[in-house]
Amino acid sequence: MANIAPFCQACRREVPAKYCEFTQGIGMLVLRTQRGVKGNMCKHCASKYFWELTGLTMVTGWWGVISFITNIVFIISNITYFIGSRSLPEPGRAFPVQVGTNVPPVAAGTPAVEKQHPLAPYRNDIALRLRGGETPAQIGQYIATQTGLPQPLVQEYARAVAEGRA
Repeated sequence: MANIAPFCQACRREVPAKYCEFTQGIGMLVLRTQRGVKGNMCKHCASKYFWELTGLTMVTGWWGVISFITNIVFIISNITYFIGSRSLPEPGRAFPVQVGTNVPPVAAGTPAVEKQHPLAPYRNDIALRLRGGETPAQIGQYIATQTGLPQPLVQEYARAVAEGRA
């Protein structure tokens, strides 16, 4: 998997992500508008922005000579980035193991799998939000909706991050 980023810039989660650019064009006979998003996106965010921006472009993008031409380019480009993002694993799943990769051996007496807190992948996001002035309650509410984990669990983990225990 080439060009995989360690986090999604759209949802700010630590999940595999690829660079994508999605553009929306709206033609208005004489005028036209254009907007877009670009950055490293996970499979979920790439799909979300592809359907949102490309769908509107397909419906409202043809009302003008210049818009007609540019929207063909936008749609082809959007489809190309969307297809490229389909090779990413679903958010929350690990990178697939590649056959033939060198994995260092586990030292004798070391547990092969170390149990990790379910919020450990969100530790950096929580720390950034704490530094930004958010309270553990606010962080708990946001992250709980993103992960489906109970809000009290997220709040306690945010407190532990704030106190340096996690």
